[in-house]
Amino acid sequence: MASAKSGNDPLSIDVEDESEMQASPNVGKSSAKAPPKKKAKIVHIEDDPLVTTLKDGFKMMTDAIAKSGGDDDAVPNNLWDALVALKGFDEGHIAHYYAHLVDNPKTAKAFMMLKLDNKLIWLSSFATELLEIRSREPSPPLHVLVIPGNPGIVGFYKDFVEALYENLGGQASITAIGHISHGQKDCELGRLFSLHEQIDHKVDFLEQEVLHTEQSIILVGHSIGAYIGLEIFKRLQKKVEE
Repeated sequence: MASAKSGNDPLSIDVEDESEMQASPNVGKSSAKAPPKKKAKIVHIEDDPLVTTLKDGFKMMTDAIAKSGGDDDAVPNNLWDALVALKGFDEGHIAHYYAHLVDNPKTAKAFMMLKLDNKLIWLSSFATELLEIRSREPSPPLHVLVIPGNPGIVGFYKDFVEALYENLGGQASITAIGHISHGQKDCELGRLFSLHEQIDHKVDFLEQEVLHTEQSIILVGHSIGAYIGLEIFKRLQKKVEE
């Protein structure tokens, strides 16, 4: 029987030979022993040079955060100007990043210590592309979250989101959330994210933006988005209604 290792382990497979146990002449006992477990050869895969470069950049970010320790929670005075100076991000995204850094002063100070290229990488990793239509109701009872398939670009779902909104009579808010760092502005600057991190990203969005309201939430997933939706249900089991 073969069992794959987790995604963080070196690529290897445990192989166990299966054979029937031969009965012993002694009643109620067996003299046969299970065959020894064999382990397949481990194959080490070298990282892509681009991935290695990005990992180095994030290590620099981690080191900078560690060096910026202390009890001073003051946000750098020129933080907003530093963010606005970065090209390739609209003001809405900049405002989102700014609010995150204000809530995390130590991270904000570490961010200000980074070189321009690493600032761009850091911002891209937090970029989230949304396509939203708000309900006509001041307190809508329903919020639909659409999780796309690959390549994770919400613009492909514009017609679907609009049709869904109209079919629900404008009584529900509709949000399509893109896969992190898959947007047109982010794909060249952002680092690579695993499927596990994409799931974390959607769970974080729900917990921070939606779950604190009284609205009922419906998840709609397409292709890999459907799988992500199922994993969200597993993570948030206590909030799932049958």
